[in-house]
Amino acid sequence: MENLWILPFYVVPAGVIVGAAGIVSSVLRRPDIFGVEYVSWLAPGVVWVFLVTLGFTAHEKWLGNLYEPVVIGVICGSFFCVRVAVGIKRPELNKRAAIWCIGLSNATTIVLTFFTPPLPL
Repeated sequence: MENLWILPFYVVPAGVIVGAAGIVSSVLRRPDIFGVEYVSWLAPGVVWVFLVTLGFTAHEKWLGNLYEPVVIGVICGSFFCVRVAVGIKRPELNKRAAIWCIGLSNATTIVLTFFTPPLPL
């Protein structure tokens, strides 16, 4: 994949937010984060790179669209923070919140990839 170099534009903002949520969860000594979630937060970034590489976008993507993975990273990281907060407040909903977070993050990535307009030249 020739567009794999774009992945850090997603990983940095999402990693900071997800890492902060993980630190808060471990400081509170609550096992709220499942093992699969330590890797699943990377999925929206990989999905974005995959869609852009294959050309499944509504608009032509170019280097001016590097804001898009950053926005996706911030939104998906925020979903993860809400998911951890739900897991802390309502432990009985922890597993359901984790599943919804993963699905919602990937769905948001697909929607933003298709409907985010390119920056003007």
